[in-house]
Amino acid sequence: MKYTLKNANEDNDNIIEIRNVWKSYKEEVDKFILKDINLSIKKGEMLAIIGESGSGKTTLLNLLGCLSSITKGVYMLNTHNISLAKEKQLLEIRNRYIGFIMQEFGLLEELSVYENVKIPLLFNDQISFNEMNSKVDTALKNVSMVEKSSHKVKFLSGGQKQRVAIARALVIKPRIILADEPTGSLDKESSNDIISLFEKLNEKGITIVLVTHSLEIAKTCDRIIKLSDGKIVV
Repeated sequence: MKYTLKNANEDNDNIIEIRNVWKSYKEEVDKFILKDINLSIKKGEMLAIIGESGSGKTTLLNLLGCLSSITKGVYMLNTHNISLAKEKQLLEIRNRYIGFIMQEFGLLEELSVYENVKIPLLFNDQISFNEMNSKVDTALKNVSMVEKSSHKVKFLSGGQKQRVAIARALVIKPRIILADEPTGSLDKESSNDIISLFEKLNEKGITIVLVTHSLEIAKTCDRIIKLSDGKIVV
């Protein structure tokens, strides 16, 4: 069975709904990392997730991004119930609809900017070489990194690396961007630049969910939720 989101009910305002979701890991089946989570995220919303280390923020982000499955509960993605989706189906959803941005960038240092941004497209055997190059060019333009496209990543600043990571997330034209501490390793000026970039992308209709320790950054979002001991408390 192939999963597609494009024929979903466009009248529904929520792109994500999770209901009574619990998460544990196989090696600790009696220890729940997430406990009875209920959360709706609107299309085009910019949402911040805050909380202390170990509160479940990254686990929740991984669930939203289909990087791991729920233990019990319901996950609706653009009105499609993907709670019981198999790994192959979750992989397809990730590759087509969700862009990821990690704190430590997750880039291949010895490759060029261009080569890094192109990587997600290599998993799509239906895209032509010319279309692939066009998508990479567009993604780099969106983050103002075209002039650095041939540079090796290892020679870039932290802020530039994060821009490349954002371009890589954008290259599949995602409906949702999930960012885990996207400014955690950046100085204040670079952090402000990255948040401004997120705001511009959000204005284009992309739903953005970011995990942050910074209340200042969280306040730039439309809404803030706080996790504590695996539960939403605010």
